[in-house]
Parts: sequence; structure tokens; C-alpha cells
Amino acid sequence: MPTYLCHGFRWHRRSIRFFVIIYDVLDAAPDWIIGRGSSAAILAHFYERYEFLPRPPSFRGLSEPPVPCPDGCPIDGDEGEDDDDNRTARLDQDPVLINDEWSAVKLLEEYDPRETVEPCRPHAYVADYAVRVELNADVTEEIARYERMTNERGDNSWFEKLRDALEKDEEIGWFVVVNGVEDDIVEVKRGMRMIERIPGQSQLNESHERAEQGEIATDHESIDDLGKQQDMKIPSSTLKRLKEIVLRK
Repeated sequence: MPTYLCHGFRWHRRSIRFFVIIYDVLDAAPDWIIGRGSSAAILAHFYERYEFLPRPPSFRGLSEPPVPCPDGCPIDGDEGEDDDDNRTARLDQDPVLINDEWSAVKLLEEYDPRETVEPCRPHAYVADYAVRVELNADVTEEIARYERMTNERGDNSWFEKLRDALEKDEEIGWFVVVNGVEDDIVEVKRGMRMIERIPGQSQLNESHERAEQGEIATDHESIDDLGKQQDMKIPSSTLKRLKEIVLRK
């Protein structure tokens, strides 16, 4: 199974759904945020909302979301040419990391193809560094590479600010993320377009139907807490609608 080493934090599924609903991120699937359309939509909203994020050269705002660059899009403070060549080669072989190559923020999901009960994991991952690792991977070298990268870029407080905005109580650290997507993903390239079949699509559809029918319970106070955590001024009508219809008990 594809395995990733990342430096980041857990983004809880409830918070993801809240973010997608409140900001009306229509192209995002909150139960599977690493799909090509989902990751582009969510990351574009990150860059539109959080001005402290490092701006990649290819960013053009919500009206024209960035697209993955086959040859890799450099960001200020990238590693040397040899490291870039190696990283680009790995990205070209990976259907997940290539989606976020233009962005300083990376999104990852865990997925177990043997899981038949839960439609998705309780959290995804938001990272400022992610790499696919193979057998006998040198984890120490990857961590050292990350440290060199952050030293070259200087101030890295933007990532803590992003954590505080999305999931304040989560710790930032190193995680190993296993994703069985390789066995289930189907990619069909037609020119510059790519069509994906999302792993566990039937379970995701069932989850969405349950949400529409009000079967996914949540705490009304927790919705208020999420709004306060992200420092959002939510119209009372929107909040009431969210509580009573979308996330009602």
C-alpha cells in the first residue's frame, strides 16, 4: 500500500464537513479530500481565506484554481536541482502528491480497502511536508531534508497559524499515513483531464444520504465551538440551518 511520511496535524472529519458547508466549497468531498477536484477546491479556499500562507507562483485565486504541474511547480525556498529532480520523479509516480505539488499545504487521507463498515477515517491530515516512502526508507534523512527546507524559507509560523485556524487542539508532528488507494483508483487521462474513481464511493454515498436524512448526529454546542475556534461570524440563519437540517440529530 502507498505509505507517506508527513509533518503536519490531524484535521477531524467533523471540522472538514463544517469547513466545506460554511464556506460552500461545492467541489469538495469532505469524506475524501485528496481527490483532484476536492484538494484543489479546499486548498484554493485556504489561500483565499488565510493571507499568511506562502503564495506559490501559480496561485490565481478562487476564480481560476491552480492545477497540478506535471514538471513540478517551484515554491520559494525549494531544495537544490538534484533533489527537485528526484522529488518530481516521485511525484509523477504518485496520484496523491501530484495534486498538491503547487501548494505549500499538503492534504492526505488514510484508506483501508478492507474496511467495509465506516465510509471514511475520523480524520485527514494537513501537512507542510509530505513524501511517499518505500521499503528501507531513510526517515532520518527525510526529517533532515524538511529541516533544511524550513531553515531556507525562514519563518515557518504560518503552519502553526493554519493549525490554530483549522484544528487548534491538535499537535503538529510527524505521521506515517497508509493509503490503500492504489488498488482501487482508476485514472483515465484524456488530454489534460483526469477522471478518478474514489475508493469506497458506495460507502461515501451512503454517508451523504445519512447526513441528508439527519441520521448523522452531532452536538449543537460543538457546532458553536467550531465556529468560535475558526473565529467566524456566522449569520444566525445559516447557523440555525446548519444545526437543524445538515447536522441535526
